[in-house]
Amino acid sequence: MMQMLKSGDARDQFSKLQRDALMGKEILVGNGKQNDSPFISIISTQYLDAITETFIFSPEWLQDEDGSFTVSLDEIDVIGYGDTREEAIEVLATATIEYAELYFTDLQFYFSSMVNRGSHYPYLRRIARCNGSIDKVKQVLGT
Repeated sequence: MMQMLKSGDARDQFSKLQRDALMGKEILVGNGKQNDSPFISIISTQYLDAITETFIFSPEWLQDEDGSFTVSLDEIDVIGYGDTREEAIEVLATATIEYAELYFTDLQFYFSSMVNRGSHYPYLRRIARCNGSIDKVKQVLGT
């Protein structure tokens, strides 16, 4: 069973909760004043990374009649174009980094029913963990 705490209790026990999270436990923390408020999770980044690594990109390639290339990521609806495969990969990686930056700037918008792109979260979290490195992003994208 998961440990559930009120925010004040979590504050008082934070060092212990941090150790527990590093050991693989997920701790749920809620607002002690509002019983119906949503919980937040305290979880080790290592474990969260392991979870999101199961979300694998499957790039799809097309070669146009003029010899140029298009590569798309259906998982997050991002496309790259280029005269060569390498150029298309570069454009795709750059566009993916930019999308991840926008996404994490306004999570509520992307999770809203109006946009409904919550499923992009684990993929874009993997991109965000690359800290803007094009080479790391290319590796994560599997291009």
